Amino acid sequence: MMQVLLRPYGDDRVGEAVVAYRQHYGESGLLESESYPGIGGSLKQMQQAGLQVYLATSKRAIFARRILEHLEFETCFDGIHGSVPSGELASTQGFFAGASVRNWASYGDGVTLRPEFPEWQRHLHTDPQTSGRLLIACDAAHGDAIAQQAVSEGYPFARIIGRVEQGPPAVKVLD
Repeated sequence: MMQVLLRPYGDDRVGEAVVAYRQHYGESGLLESESYPGIGGSLKQMQQAGLQVYLATSKRAIFARRILEHLEFETCFDGIHGSVPSGELASTQGFFAGASVRNWASYGDGVTLRPEFPEWQRHLHTDPQTSGRLLIACDAAHGDAIAQQAVSEGYPFARIIGRVEQGPPAVKVLD
């Protein structure tokens, strides 16, 4: 999607940059993670006290596990739960960002969901960091063309997801 956005500026290397970043992060970048002083000792104390300790993170689960292994903390946790590319797994298991709950509390009364809308999807929609998705706002007259261009550029799930209407602030989730 960033390629589509940056093409007018003559820069088509975004895809290369993303691949390079993901490769670097997956191979060694995640190993640059450091813990705050005292975390290791605190985790060991909780474990010695017989407490069950779980990690719930928006990071990919595989990356979280590798970071904990690198920091030598993985044995301190009874479970390590993170995201998957679709974002569905964590939300369906009851793990979601605290910001999602706060967001819903602040504007949920202005949102209309269809009755069968699953709670895990609501959390996913109200999470400000949901799996790196990109939202583009544009003139409705150009929406179809922009979505089609995004699909042709290799983003098969690009969709028009809403529209702005005159009236009091509200969100209606229809699909």
